[in-house]
Amino acid sequence: MAVTDLSIFEDFGSCEGFVYDLSDKNWREYLGSEFNAPMIIPRIAEEPIEKIGILKALYVEEEHRGLGHGKRLLEQMQQAFNDEGVDTYILVADKEEDNEIDLVEWYQEYGFETVRDKKYCAVMIFGSEDLIDDCREITGYVPDDAYTMA
Repeated sequence: MAVTDLSIFEDFGSCEGFVYDLSDKNWREYLGSEFNAPMIIPRIAEEPIEKIGILKALYVEEEHRGLGHGKRLLEQMQQAFNDEGVDTYILVADKEEDNEIDLVEWYQEYGFETVRDKKYCAVMIFGSEDLIDDCREITGYVPDDAYTMA
C-alpha cells in the first residue's frame, strides 16, 4: 500500500493524517470501512488527482483545550498535505464525542464541507466544489443553509 504517514504528536495532543496514492486500491477499502460512505468512492476516484489525504484523528488533551492547540495541529496537517501535493482530503467528525464545541462547525471554519451526515458522524471533504456537490448528490445530503433565501 502506497501510504505516507504525516502524523503529528505534541505534548498537548496529536493529529493523525495519511496520504494515499489514488492509484492504490487500498484507499478505497479504508474509506469504505472507516467512513461508512462507500457510495462516494467511485466519484472520488474520478477526481483528477494523484493523491488523497485522510485526516484520521485530531486530539487535544482536555486540560489544553481552548488554547488554540487544535487549530495549530489542523493547520500543520493541512500544510503537510499541501507539501505532499494533496489538495483533497477527507475526515469524519465524531458527533458523539463529548466536546464543548460542535466539531462539524469547527472543521467548516477550515474549509471542510459535509457530504454525508449521520447521527453519530459527519463525513467531510476539503476539495473542489464539484467533488463536494457530486458527493452530496450521491449521499442525498442537503446542507441546512441550502434552503436559506438571499
